[in-house]
Amino acid sequence: MFWKKKKSEKKKNIRTQASKIAADKRAEIGEDTLNEIRSAIMARKNSPLEKAKRQIAQANQDKVRDNIRFWLDEK
Repeated sequence: MFWKKKKSEKKKNIRTQASKIAADKRAEIGEDTLNEIRSAIMARKNSPLEKAKRQIAQANQDKVRDNIRFWLDEK
């Protein structure tokens, strides 16, 4: 079966090269810059807008639709 095939040398070489390139770029950029990027991404993910989007996505769709219609009718 296809899932029992052993990983080829080509795939191993590609992975090795990719991890080496990533390590080189990480050293080139610097840990401080990477930490700033990480904190900016986390701040963006935890913004009030993103939290509201997640809550709406997890909410009952019928209830959300009814509330939006109610708000529109109030205008």
